[in-house]
Amino acid sequence: MFGLGAIGLTQVAVWSVVGGGMAYIQTDISDFIAASGVGIFELVRFIGLYILAYLMFSGLAISVGAIFSAEQEARQFAVIFNLLAILPIGFISVFFSSDNVFAYLFLLFPITSPLAILMVLSFGTISIAWVYVSILILIISLLVIMWGGARIFRAGMLMYGQRLTVKQVWRALRLGGT
Repeated sequence: MFGLGAIGLTQVAVWSVVGGGMAYIQTDISDFIAASGVGIFELVRFIGLYILAYLMFSGLAISVGAIFSAEQEARQFAVIFNLLAILPIGFISVFFSSDNVFAYLFLLFPITSPLAILMVLSFGTISIAWVYVSILILIISLLVIMWGGARIFRAGMLMYGQRLTVKQVWRALRLGGT
């Protein structure tokens, strides 16, 4: 879990260093970067959201992997989370106005909130207070998902080779085992 996250952060760091080096060498690129408004604060904000989203999705992946006994079944179910995560891209027009209820729903739903937060901050149409509420909900959801994922994973390891039933998953969440 942490290895893949470190690889992703390394990729962001390499892109940042290469982009910063190019901006330093060529003035026309540095003018472009300065005009885009991307600075160190935006980079730190992106890395923070990346870490939160990565931990949340890895917790979901651990839970799904523990529930299903076959890799193919788990992959088919995990696609649902991936499609939900990129849903705000399909509805990008809702982020252009501050009175669209769908933008607020995307902000408040933990799976779509990391991408929705970046879009809201880029377009600047919604109050920053909503962004803070969304980040708070994301952190709380992350903690609940990691806690539940650890319990489901433990129950799944005890039931090696068998698929967990809904009743067993619920019991694992309540009691911590099967």
